[in-house]
Amino acid sequence: MSAQIRRNITQPDLGNKIVVLLLGASGFIGGQLKTWLSKQPNVTLITPTREQVNFITPDWQQITAQLQGVDVVVNAIGIMSRQRQLLEQVHHTIPVKMAILAKRFHVKHWINLSALCAHPQHSVAFLSTKGQGDAQLMALADTGFRVSIARPSLVFGSGGASTAMFLGLAKLPVLILPDRGRYLIQPVHIDDVVQGLAALVLSTLVLNTNNNCDNTDRMGSELIAADTGLDNLQRSSDSEPDNKQAAEKVKRKSSNNPSNSQLINMTGSEVVSFAHYISALRIQRYQLAVPNIIPIPWWLAQMGLIMLSPISWLLSALTKGRITEAMLTTDSLRLLADGSIADNRDFIKLLGRKPLGYRQFCL
Repeated sequence: MSAQIRRNITQPDLGNKIVVLLLGASGFIGGQLKTWLSKQPNVTLITPTREQVNFITPDWQQITAQLQGVDVVVNAIGIMSRQRQLLEQVHHTIPVKMAILAKRFHVKHWINLSALCAHPQHSVAFLSTKGQGDAQLMALADTGFRVSIARPSLVFGSGGASTAMFLGLAKLPVLILPDRGRYLIQPVHIDDVVQGLAALVLSTLVLNTNNNCDNTDRMGSELIAADTGLDNLQRSSDSEPDNKQAAEKVKRKSSNNPSNSQLINMTGSEVVSFAHYISALRIQRYQLAVPNIIPIPWWLAQMGLIMLSPISWLLSALTKGRITEAMLTTDSLRLLADGSIADNRDFIKLLGRKPLGYRQFCL
């Protein structure tokens, strides 16, 4: 993490350890979290390969084996795709099925990396599938199974796809933007996101100490077994749990203890327009003048993206992946139009301080 940024996470000195299963450790946020957790003496970190935990072609026998003896699962797997069915599987169906198994095998805490503004009814498939997954995961929470949903805004940091795109735009002297780029965003620094996720992981140490884990685990496993028909513990491990039925029944019958499920919006301390953000990057990163902005109507921007769609792969190749195919869609444009801001009081409480604002990490 950056030396210039305060990153002192207070660790509970409780004399016990937790086993953490980190999914998506090869990704931007997952990779940063892996680096941090691997240095913690109280954490035994497991980072399975894609063959061991694959949300596209899941092997439930492999997945079950990975869950043995785990205290915390951090799911940092996410994709951008034009295929709604694929998004549904990766963001919703498979994570919920895995969480049901995790609860059955005495996992105490499921931490899900989602996205700001995710909602089951959102018009953009990326956010609606994230929202559906979040809702069913939170429905599984009870006194023996804690669920935390982390929803970061646009994340700024080296290695991030959106950061590379924004820095690329910041080099341009002229920007063609719908509505002059006046849509609002609340970017967050990667270090703050990682610290927030790490704090959630380490909070499980306190959970282990304060709770009678044997009793709560037994309660949770018995509940999920009764409600999903998985009461036969010798059942073949390669079979898939029924996530829809389980989530509905657990939602009706569990204790629904509010303290055992939480949703945290991870946003920076400052709200800024898209155009001003790019200008700040241009001035502070490259010491260049404010760019000229040519406004265009939304319909023209949408038409342009539709026309670019057949050659989006070429643009991605020419920019060496700084602009991905998934970015060149009308859905991405709609996300900008909707804005990306949220109350971050819970995030401040989690960090123990205010997160950085864009003017601090544009330096």
